[in-house]
Amino acid sequence: MQKTKNELEEINNRLATYVHRVRQLKNEDDLKTLTSAIAILEQDLRSLKASYDCQLNHLTCSMRIISEEKCELEKELIARKQNDAHFLDRISLESSKNAKLLLEVSSLKTEISQQEHEIAALKMRIKHLQMDAGDGKSESEKLSEEIFDLKEK
Repeated sequence: MQKTKNELEEINNRLATYVHRVRQLKNEDDLKTLTSAIAILEQDLRSLKASYDCQLNHLTCSMRIISEEKCELEKELIARKQNDAHFLDRISLESSKNAKLLLEVSSLKTEISQQEHEIAALKMRIKHLQMDAGDGKSESEKLSEEIFDLKEK
């Protein structure tokens, strides 16, 4: 019986060793699966990091380009504002000159109108003087005829 007991203990020990080895193999298999999963995740992480870095570089480059464009547009805007201010000053100056010229034109028109009235009045006076002179000429002719008639007699 002792022998059987020893055999049973030995079988039991061997069974325990097998169970332990099976568990160890199972743990190793789980570890391999876990290691494989970790490797896959690390690869995904590297891929994502590379993609992230690429996008970050692209966005940084885009921001630099946009910043340069913004700077150029701001310079252009300042130049246009200065140009607009210059033209507004010129417009103001020309408007002032135009207003002075309009006043001068109005004054000259008034002066022309007055001189036209004077010319019309002088023409009327000349006409009256010519008429008076014409009457005087007629008188002179009549007197000359009378003198001629008297001389002939």
